[in-house]
Amino acid sequence: IESVINYFKKDPPLSTYIEIRKKNIQLLELSEKLKESENQYRILSETLPLMIFTTNATGHLTYGNKWLKDYFNLTEVYPGKVNWLSFLSSRGNKNILSEWERSQLGQNTFSSQGKLKSKGNEEPLWHLISLIPVKNDSGQVASWTGFFVDIHAQKLVEETLKNNVELKAAQKQLLNSQAKLEENIKELNKSNHDLEQFAYIASHDLQEPLRKIRNFTELLEKNISDTEKTQRYLAKIDASSKRMAMLIRDVLNYSRLSRTEDQFENTNLQQIFNNVLSDVELIIEEKNADVSSNKLPDIIGIPQQIHQLFYNLINNSLKFSKEKPVISVTSRKLPVHEIALFPDLHKSVNYVDLIFTDNGIGFDQVHAKQIFTIFKRLHAKDTFEGTGIGLALCKKIIDNHHGIIEAKSEFGKGTQFRVVLPID
Repeated sequence: IESVINYFKKDPPLSTYIEIRKKNIQLLELSEKLKESENQYRILSETLPLMIFTTNATGHLTYGNKWLKDYFNLTEVYPGKVNWLSFLSSRGNKNILSEWERSQLGQNTFSSQGKLKSKGNEEPLWHLISLIPVKNDSGQVASWTGFFVDIHAQKLVEETLKNNVELKAAQKQLLNSQAKLEENIKELNKSNHDLEQFAYIASHDLQEPLRKIRNFTELLEKNISDTEKTQRYLAKIDASSKRMAMLIRDVLNYSRLSRTEDQFENTNLQQIFNNVLSDVELIIEEKNADVSSNKLPDIIGIPQQIHQLFYNLINNSLKFSKEKPVISVTSRKLPVHEIALFPDLHKSVNYVDLIFTDNGIGFDQVHAKQIFTIFKRLHAKDTFEGTGIGLALCKKIIDNHHGIIEAKSEFGKGTQFRVVLPID
């Protein structure tokens, strides 16, 4: 149309007849293009599974697609006869008329939710209602293009959830119960694991010194008159009873950690480190050990357990050494991208990464996980004393603090323990 207007404005007429004939041909071509465009629009509107319609400036229908006619049982849409507002149900649509009047006055897009009359005597159904203004060259609304989209199912769900307070409360309670159940199952699994270990202790570790006491007691009875043998057997009985007492003490320590009721509080790791150095001062002097740390932070923890953790790890490094021990403790805040590498850590919590390094005898890396098992020993009792519960206690303390402990080692090249603890 613009090209026709420009042609009339710019090109000089040759003759009246030729000019009119030429314009008629162009108008016919434009008319064909308009018909083709209209047909394409109608095909598209008939294909899409939603109600599409057009209205004049006042809101009276000029066109309705197949889906609209089927929904409202219309055989035909007669232009200018039906206002789209007549499709609304008389219930639940109080604000739509005022909203539509504001859109007409402002000549902007109308969008709302309302109930439309439905087929037969069925309940009115919720629909999303949209009318988009189509403006002429002067900026005035010439017509409206509208859509009705069925949202009845979604609306029923929204209203049900909104109004059913009991359902919301039940859902919340169910989620809380599920979380508690999962936590109880986790604790039960831990308890079962502890019971399995205690059963092994009762059947193996505690039985060993008892067997020795019984055997040497029988030998003592048979050789009561032999002073030399009597003293040797009494020494063996005494050593076995001491080992049994040590085992029982360590089992009690481990069981107390399993049922800890200690309170979490601000814990100064630097002070804990200094206190542990005082505890092992004699061993450090005896072995001429070098034990150091960088500045250690404060965390929220159980001070007594953290003290035991530091004591066991540092004492282990001092014990399992055959040259001058060199032990260091370093700390840093664990970066967020490294927290993501540990599935058991919470992404929203801050963690401190502690590294305990020594130059001790080390061990084969294949045993890195076994060393945290209660009474698991990698060395003979006559080579290094102890019950083998120290690292199991460390693991239990770390579990109580929801952290992680790992070991990396190699024969003759020392050991590195990595401890990750929540700061908050």
